[in-house]
Amino acid sequence: MDEQQVILQHSKDLTLGYLKKIDAKINESHGLYTIEIPPQFEKIFGGIRKRITFESDVADTHSCEFVVLGSNFLAIILNEIRKQAPVIGGHLKKQAKSPSEFLDNIKVHNGTATLVKSSEEARIAIRFYFNINIKSVKSSSMLRWIDIDFETLEPIEFPEDVEIDSSLGKIRYKKNNPQVDNCFSKASEILESEIKPLANKYVELSKDNLRRDLDSLEQSHKKRLNEISQDISYHESKLHDFDRKILRARSYETQGKYRKQAKIQRGRIKKEEQKAQQQIERLENDKNVQEEQIEKRYRPTIDFSTIAGQAFSYTMSKCTLNIENKFSKNKIKAEFLDPSQSFVVICDNCDINSEQIHLCVNSHVGCNLCTEQCLNCEKDVCQQCSNQFNPCYICKDGLCNDCSEKCGSCSETTCENHLIQCPHCSKNLCYFCSDSCEVCSKRFCDRTIQECFMCGKRICKIDSEICVDCEQYVCPTDREFCVICNKIHCGNDSAVCKICEQIYSKGCVQNNYCNTCNNFIPISSDSSEVSEIVSMDSELEKFKKWEHTSNSRFSMYKAKKMFGKKIIVYDKQQKQIIVNKKGGWR
Repeated sequence: MDEQQVILQHSKDLTLGYLKKIDAKINESHGLYTIEIPPQFEKIFGGIRKRITFESDVADTHSCEFVVLGSNFLAIILNEIRKQAPVIGGHLKKQAKSPSEFLDNIKVHNGTATLVKSSEEARIAIRFYFNINIKSVKSSSMLRWIDIDFETLEPIEFPEDVEIDSSLGKIRYKKNNPQVDNCFSKASEILESEIKPLANKYVELSKDNLRRDLDSLEQSHKKRLNEISQDISYHESKLHDFDRKILRARSYETQGKYRKQAKIQRGRIKKEEQKAQQQIERLENDKNVQEEQIEKRYRPTIDFSTIAGQAFSYTMSKCTLNIENKFSKNKIKAEFLDPSQSFVVICDNCDINSEQIHLCVNSHVGCNLCTEQCLNCEKDVCQQCSNQFNPCYICKDGLCNDCSEKCGSCSETTCENHLIQCPHCSKNLCYFCSDSCEVCSKRFCDRTIQECFMCGKRICKIDSEICVDCEQYVCPTDREFCVICNKIHCGNDSAVCKICEQIYSKGCVQNNYCNTCNNFIPISSDSSEVSEIVSMDSELEKFKKWEHTSNSRFSMYKAKKMFGKKIIVYDKQQKQIIVNKKGGWR
């Protein structure tokens, strides 16, 4: 049965039910109803004899009123319902033998529920029918009914296919019972709270057009973001070019030139990133404004009106349940609604009904929204016992007191996913109290991470070195190894020897001459060292006077003949002559 058929059927049930209530005589023939109105209701209906139908075909061929939403006849009945007690509908047939048949409907997190005892009683509910009108790009109307318990004024969710059987008798009320108005007020309040979600649901009817407009906006936004990203990538590629040139440079002067250019490029990148961030923020703000404008065009307006009301009885059982898990247990009160075959279990924290329940460590009953689970042991902790629960201050996932651990620096509770052990000092730290090394990518405590004073990279003590001259931390990229003192030095504290043209720490170079080149001693031209050098360059056989000095990597030679002098530098690591120049003698 579609929505329109449901509306027509309920309109029919309401109309005939009310007419029976006022003892009107009803004769039906092939869908045409002849109604004899009691004299006391003649003025209300504008006559004693009425002809009505609930079928459009009959209305087209006979002189009668088609009773549907908005018809005059139904409007009169509705008005009378509001002034008196609701039309009596009847009773709901009993569905279950015992609540125990449906005990599995109660889902206890990591636990079980068992029935201790139950007692059955009859309850009364009132059903109010509302016509909801929706106006937007597309307009429509729909029927919504809300069931309210007559005594408690609590809403009840009955299945749509449960029928009210009027043949089982009538339920009588005193005329103008104020509780009926209270029930109506509660139903109206519930419906008003549903209007906003209903509007969101109706937006789905025009979602294709809405999505098309939003997608067009999104594509334009992404295109602009991509352009900004490409600009940044271009500047970063230029910086990478300088880094490669620094590594390939053979002299300190050349390295210094490229380092200076790289530093300028880093500053340029920083400015471009700041500019890009401002552009992105403007783009995001503009996008948000445009999205709101687009969504507003498709946003519907909704209003509702009351159609009718029905009163009926149903069966409810008061139950005592044992709720238990491996941490705690409790004996609680619950209700079993026979028509819907469902239990009413009230959360101790928010007083909301839920068949999805938790039993906290202190035996309180909680719903999904009012209960947290320990990530480690899965204990349930409700809002009343929040002092026994320590959520991770980063992701808000929590741990119970028995399983929680605090950051060794800020003392904040941190979950396992955001807890880090420093590889250097073994201290447990949260993510924000640790820092990542840009060389090894491991996270360390703040005391272990240093900043390279040359390039600004964040590096751990394991991957950093201290310059022998300035005593500053330097990263692997910006450090040099002096083969004279066998210590690390930075680029700022480097010096080039005028004789051998090699780079050393500043402390190992005096007056432009390194400590190695300051210690030349004579060596025989027949020595094995000289012979090895001469074998590499036959022109050196002409030189008869030789001097020699060396360090851990380089061997330097001074060669002299009648009309010439040379400086030769042999790289022991590369096993080749790297300097072979005229002159160079002091």
